[in-house]
Amino acid sequence: MSKKASASASASTNRFKPLCTPEPNCSYLATTQHLICILEPSVINKPLTTQIACTMPPGLHFIPTRPQATIQFYENILIATQSVHFEHMSREKSIEIDYSKFKIQRVLSADEWCENYKFLATTPFTYKDIVISKNSPAVSLSYHDYIEAWRQIMFYQDPDHHSWYISFRQNCQTSFPLWWVTSWWTKFGPHEAIFPARVQEQFVKEKLPLLQFIIKFSIPWILKWDYGTSDLFAYTPQTTYKYLTQNISCKWWNKFNYEAIFAPKTPIKLQALSSRYADVVAKTASASIDPNMTKILAKIQQLEDDNKQMRIALEQVSSRCSPTPSSVHLSDDDTR
Repeated sequence: MSKKASASASASTNRFKPLCTPEPNCSYLATTQHLICILEPSVINKPLTTQIACTMPPGLHFIPTRPQATIQFYENILIATQSVHFEHMSREKSIEIDYSKFKIQRVLSADEWCENYKFLATTPFTYKDIVISKNSPAVSLSYHDYIEAWRQIMFYQDPDHHSWYISFRQNCQTSFPLWWVTSWWTKFGPHEAIFPARVQEQFVKEKLPLLQFIIKFSIPWILKWDYGTSDLFAYTPQTTYKYLTQNISCKWWNKFNYEAIFAPKTPIKLQALSSRYADVVAKTASASIDPNMTKILAKIQQLEDDNKQMRIALEQVSSRCSPTPSSVHLSDDDTR
């Protein structure tokens, strides 16, 4: 079975070309327009709030494919499969979620779903009962539900326009199922136009696809979306339909210390260790007349072990791409 999976989208997506590079204040850049559905003629001329209320299910901002499909349902799937780590934050004295952290840990292929997941399904679309949250009964799931969880999870909204802080875990996979690239990354991933000049220079220098560049340097981004409408041609320019849309925007997180990850690494010199090692080697030359030969050989071995441990430590330091902030406070940043 191929590790690449595909599935037809229930709504199409238009990828915008950036109109300009955002100003240094890190303003949002419109990147993607998600077409939800065609508006009924009876609501075309109504206010946007009325169009939304007449089109979307109560309390949801996507068209569900099964009765129990809520944002929490899809979040539980991604948590249970160890695909995403969530943190939801509220402003002081508020019960509404103000922003959320969304750390991508892995994306399961169809093979991984069948072979490595708890129930060992015979095919990706075999339904099996699994428990996805504590104190809740098992639900019947297939790989299709996992795909839908990724497609719909970002469509959370609150009255104050919720925002997402998105990042990949360090050493994340760099090969992804095709459906994830086409239906999640192209819709919710960042655009290089939001990068500061220094990061854009590094992006050109690295010659990597944007997805691999983001993962390599652990670069986060901020995402939000709003409702809108769009007129699209149907068959002929004289025939148009009005769509209800979700307009997705992203911006640079201006507290990200990109200079730290792009700065040249300064090697740690081992001159002191080398001189000690040379001194012991010199003593070894006269070891035939030295009654403490055993002690000298033991000291040589100890220095070699110290040298090896030092090199391992240096390799570990150099492999770290980016400092990961222990806490991210978007409330201190302009996330609106």
